[in-house]
Amino acid sequence: VKSNLANIAQQESIHNRSYSYVNASLISNDKQRELYDRMKQHPQVLKRNKLVLDAYEAFKAEKTPETLFRALVQSTNLEGIFFYAAFAFYYNLSRQKLMTGTATMISYIHRDEMVHYDFIITLVQILMHEYPELNNEENTKYIYDSIAEAVQLEKDWADEMLEDIQDEADIDLEEFKQYIEYIANKRLRMFGLDNLFPAQVENPMPWIR
Repeated sequence: VKSNLANIAQQESIHNRSYSYVNASLISNDKQRELYDRMKQHPQVLKRNKLVLDAYEAFKAEKTPETLFRALVQSTNLEGIFFYAAFAFYYNLSRQKLMTGTATMISYIHRDEMVHYDFIITLVQILMHEYPELNNEENTKYIYDSIAEAVQLEKDWADEMLEDIQDEADIDLEEFKQYIEYIANKRLRMFGLDNLFPAQVENPMPWIR
């Protein structure tokens, strides 16, 4: 576990550098700092972060199988649901022959995130095997409720990012939201649970691989 987490941390450092490289290619350092400072106070960003950070803080305060379980579920949201509207946005640009290099970079980051949440869900499965008392209706409900909340937050973020530019960028926001529901179903199935969004069993954006 420690070795895998060290590897994940190294990959996240590369992701951070990659995003910074794209930003540096487009806007000045002063503008970047202004935008970063603004985003730290953005209500939607704070709301998204709170979902995950509250679970992390609870585990830090009291390290139990239950608090670890909840922190791992929220890590699944962080790695497996958040960011995916942004990923789809860049793939959509690439489909139009725009920012193809950036979209390739995003595909590498996407690949890493898939490994991360697969590892995290495996940890949840191991935890629930070692502590069978965690296998209860309350924790099953926690997974469903947490993923449903993460999906809504990601949809809200898609609106925040993309609503004003959807015509210019030739995007369909409703399709993006269906894609988020589709990937949420995939995460739930990895937990051994049923789909939460029965209408989204097929990828509504089949050009994303």
